[in-house]
Amino acid sequence: MYLYSQKQAELVPDCFIFKIITLTFYLQLYCTVIVHK
Repeated sequence: MYLYSQKQAELVPDCFIFKIITLTFYLQLYCTVIVHK
């Protein structure tokens, strides 16, 4: 399972991972703002 995950990670470009992390961050930020309102 670990080897499979590592192989998958190598296939995915770094910029794509960065986009997902950024999108997740903004999504959490957006949800936090909605909750506090």
